[in-house]
Amino acid sequence: MGDLRRTDVAGAQALGILAVRYSGVFDDPPPPDGPPVEADHVIADHAELPAVLGLGVP
Repeated sequence: MGDLRRTDVAGAQALGILAVRYSGVFDDPPPPDGPPVEADHVIADHAELPAVLGLGVP
């Protein structure tokens, strides 16, 4: 999980890892040039993380 498309999201996806981008504090804009990079899931609150990972909430 990270908040930057170019490093956090692209790096995870390059390794075949599920990418979750956190947009709650800073919503990193897409790059003005080049292909758009977006995470598999985008969340604005950390409380959303268990649901996107398919984990039950106690």
